[in-house]
Amino acid sequence: MPTNIPTPTPTATTTSPLPPRTPFPTFTPTSQPTATPLSFQLTIDEPVYAGSSIVTGKGVPGKTVVIRVLGNASASSTGEVDEHGRYVVDLTTVLQARGTDGLEAHDIIQAEMGEQICQAIVQVPILKEGSQIFLPIVIR
Repeated sequence: MPTNIPTPTPTATTTSPLPPRTPFPTFTPTSQPTATPLSFQLTIDEPVYAGSSIVTGKGVPGKTVVIRVLGNASASSTGEVDEHGRYVVDLTTVLQARGTDGLEAHDIIQAEMGEQICQAIVQVPILKEGSQIFLPIVIR
């Protein structure tokens, strides 16, 4: 005897739409960021060797650097710091005032830029230009 078994029929159901998403907050800057100025410290490129007649270093672009050879403070040379923060000062007039062609070993040179001051001691080069070093090779 056949039995009638009811077959379930699919029924359509409706689902509610997803809840609306909360948008991410957007931030708008209140002012333009400003670049932090670089701090430039006055320096003298070292070593400065005996016989030199120029001094180089770093400083604030556009500022004037005064170089003195201490012990002869009445004579000085000046140079301007370029847009890259570098200066080159020719000491020929200072050296001629004291009767020499170049800086001497152990001279103390002083750079001044506004309130900043730095000093360097003139060094004796280990090798003269054109010299060569030969190191011995030891085989044991």
